[in-house]
Formats: sequence, C-alpha cells, structure tokens
Amino acid sequence: MRALQHRPSPRHFFAGRLRRSIGVFAVLLLAAAASGVSAFAQSQPLWTSFQGGPEHTGVALEAPGPPLASSWRFAPGAVNALSAPVLAPGEVIFETASAVMAVDPANGRRLWSTSRVTGPVAPVAVDPAGGGGTLVYTEGGAGGSGAVVAISLSDQKLRWAFSLPRASRGGPTIADGKVFVGTDDGSVYAIDEVGGTQVWKAETDGLVVGPPAVSGGRVFAVALGGHEAPGHVYAWDAVTGKQAWVVTQRLGLVGSSSPTATGGRVYVGMGDGLLRAIGASSGETLWTRTASSVFGPASAPAVAGGSVYALAAEGRLLRVRASGGAKVWDFLFDTGSGRSSPLVAGHVVYVGLDDGTVAAVSVASGNLVWQSHPERGPVGPLAPAGAMVLAPHAGRGGALVAYGHTTGALTDVVSPSRLNLAIALLNFAIAAVIVAFGAAAFAALETRVQARRREGAA
Repeated sequence: MRALQHRPSPRHFFAGRLRRSIGVFAVLLLAAAASGVSAFAQSQPLWTSFQGGPEHTGVALEAPGPPLASSWRFAPGAVNALSAPVLAPGEVIFETASAVMAVDPANGRRLWSTSRVTGPVAPVAVDPAGGGGTLVYTEGGAGGSGAVVAISLSDQKLRWAFSLPRASRGGPTIADGKVFVGTDDGSVYAIDEVGGTQVWKAETDGLVVGPPAVSGGRVFAVALGGHEAPGHVYAWDAVTGKQAWVVTQRLGLVGSSSPTATGGRVYVGMGDGLLRAIGASSGETLWTRTASSVFGPASAPAVAGGSVYALAAEGRLLRVRASGGAKVWDFLFDTGSGRSSPLVAGHVVYVGLDDGTVAAVSVASGNLVWQSHPERGPVGPLAPAGAMVLAPHAGRGGALVAYGHTTGALTDVVSPSRLNLAIALLNFAIAAVIVAFGAAAFAALETRVQARRREGAA
C-alpha cells in the first residue's frame, strides 16, 4: 500500500519559502559586505614604510586635495611621540615608546596593539605579501641593546627577533626579501626577511639616525656626528653589503635628512645647508642647492614630476628641478619643521609643522593655499590613507589625526621670503620721495640758518 504523502497547507508552504529566501538573502548580504570590505581594503594604495616605500619618494597621487577638516582623532594615551604611520590592508599602523598599534583608517577605532620594549620611536615597515603579511619594527636600546622584531600582520604572532648592539632611531626598511636597519653605533644590517638571520653588516662613521633607502640594487644611509666629519652618505650593494661609495659633508653642522633614492639618483639635505643630488652608481655629486638650514632625520626629499621637494628644519619648503637643481620656488613658514617630510598629493605639497598645523602649498605657484587649525604637538611625517591624510602629533597627549576633504575657500599666500617686484618698487618709490622731501627740507633749513648768520654779521 502506497504511503500517503503529506502536503503542507498553502500558509505553511509560503512561510517556509519566505524563511529560506530570507536565509539566502542574509548569506548573500554578508558575503557582499565581506566582499565590499575586502574590496575597500584592497582599493587603498599601500604606504608600506617611511615616505611610502623603500625609495622614500613621498608621492600620494590619490590623497585628497585641500581644504581639509579633521575627520577623526586617535589618542593612544599618555605618550610623547608617535611614529610615522604606515598603511597595510585595512589598517593604519604606528608605534609609540612602549607599544605598536593598529587603527581602522575609516574611523580611527583601535584594532589591536602589542607591547614593545621601551626605546626610541621610529617608523615601522610592512610587507603585505605572502603568509598573512609581515610587520617589522624596532624596540629597546634605551641605554643598552635593541632589537628588530618581525610579527605576523594577520595575528601579531612573533616570527623572529634580531638583536642589535644599540638602539635604532630610523627604523627598518623592507626590500628585496631583506630588512635593512641602522643603529646608534654606526652599523647597518641586512637581515633575511623570512628567517631573521644576518645577511651582512656594514660600518659607518657616526650614528645612523634615519631609515635606509633602497633602490636599483643598492642601499643608502646617512650617518651623523662621526669622528671624521659632521655627516656622510653611504651606498652599499644590497646583496653583498660591499661599500660602493661615500660622500662626506666636510663643513657645517650636524643635521641631515634621510635619503631618497629613485631614478638613479640619491637626494639628501645635509647639515651644511645644501640639498644634494648624488649619482646612485658613481657617488658623484651632480648638483647642490642652498636650503639655508639644517635638516631633520624624520624628513626626506619627495620626488615627483621631475621635481624635488625638500623641507628644511627652519620651516622652508623648497622645490627644485631634479635634472639640474634649478630652484622653482620656496616657501618660508613662520614656524619650524623639525619632524616632518613633504607629501606630494596631486597639485599640492602637504607638510607638517612644529606649531601643530598641517599646510598645503601649490605645486605650480609655491603659494600657501591651506593650513589647518593647530593641534597639540609638532607634526611628524604625513601619510595618506584613502580619502584621508594622516598626521602624527608628538608631545604631551600626542595623537594621530586624520584629515579629509571638505568644502571651503582656499588661500593664495605668497611666501615672505619671495620678493614681490611691484610692491618692492612701490616701497622704493615711497622711500625715495620721503628721502627727497627730507633732503629738500634740510636744504631749506640750512639756507635759513646761513641767511640769519649773514644778517647777524652785518
């Protein structure tokens, strides 16, 4: 006898179909959301180390244009310094004196943090490729030995740690499967990125205070305050560590920028107040340009569109031609900039200043087109994060501030260092009239005095 099949009532049938449809829709919605988040993270150009990458070119074509307004502010607590931020997929990462932290670039929400041995604050570096990605940072060295530490980007688990004899103030650079780092005792190390073992070690005359630059199979670093001279620029073969050349600053003060290396040239500002272009292969100085100030190691020249942009510690932003060093313009701010680097973003150059402001200067005219309201603490090296420009503020209550595009009028302020010919001629004419009037008045007075003397004599 055939079993009777149960037929659900129309009401139960449509209710079941509705539940299944809702379930499928929910799964599709979650998948789409996850895909959207992944696409958002993947769409963000990565800024993997100091000034964007191993060459330090400082170019962020997709960064927003001015005017900007503060979008979010992340204060990690009682800290005095924040490193230059870097951008990994979906994360902004930086370090403080005692921790490495990641925040969401969309809203500044803390994602994770891991402790580090207290030491100088330096930029971190990331390699998002393979095995969940790698984050490398330095720690320790406050009066003793330091270390380079590599952890997984995905779960922050330790991969390896490499001991250093002294602190690293410049932080690591990742390139060609190696981690390059300099220390206070003048050493530069190449470390295998996967295994954490030493590949080679080189010595310099001085302290290596900025992150090395890597380009064209060579490693470049600046050493300051040595026994022989105030500053040196070194080049080594990236594979063997063999020294290729050294350029020495014989005169002037201790105060050089970190190097930028691209297009077969190395650009660096040094303590004698000169911006230099050096042949990456030959070590020949190709040109120099006066900047009238020392530089800070947290600064490196930006290179974009055939021009070099350098920020001196006195607060002077300089644009020169990369080909021959001819000056295009300069802008002198009314405050210094000892901690920041130029960030070229389309038609403007952003800089951070010691008065807690971020400023934008027109690439074309060299005029100031926008400046933020002051935040507490000097501004360090800037970084792009999608539609944001990130500014780390040092000092008491330091914070990472994100600026996004807003509406409003731009300014067009001429640098006080630039001669306005029309105004200068007008001032000269006014001064000439005043001098002529004074001379005429004095001559008339002298004539009267002489006349009275003659009358008295008669």
